[in-house]
Amino acid sequence: MGDSDDRMVGEFRANGGVVVGAGGGIVLLHVGAPPRRVVPVTAALEGGSWVASAASGVEDRDWADDLRERPDAVVETASGSLDVLAIELDDEERSALRAAVAGPAFRLEPQG
Repeated sequence: MGDSDDRMVGEFRANGGVVVGAGGGIVLLHVGAPPRRVVPVTAALEGGSWVASAASGVEDRDWADDLRERPDAVVETASGSLDVLAIELDDEERSALRAAVAGPAFRLEPQG
């Protein structure tokens, strides 16, 4: 993780899930093989699952490749953590989202 990512993770955890200047809707995504890396992503709840894309200012761009290789992940929110299965959205699904999403986006389906 870069300095910006470390700052966002620390701020998220210190302020009950709030990251000033991040535009809201930030969660921490634990990706990759154990030990997992922690990456701040922009996310919104839609129909019982999270839709996640790169957060503004995030330096770790490998998170999407990690999810493609190993789609099981953990979402950390202000109220706790849950296991999810990441499913990459195609171009049509991304364009149908309410907010414009540049770059990769994933639906994070709760597991268990």
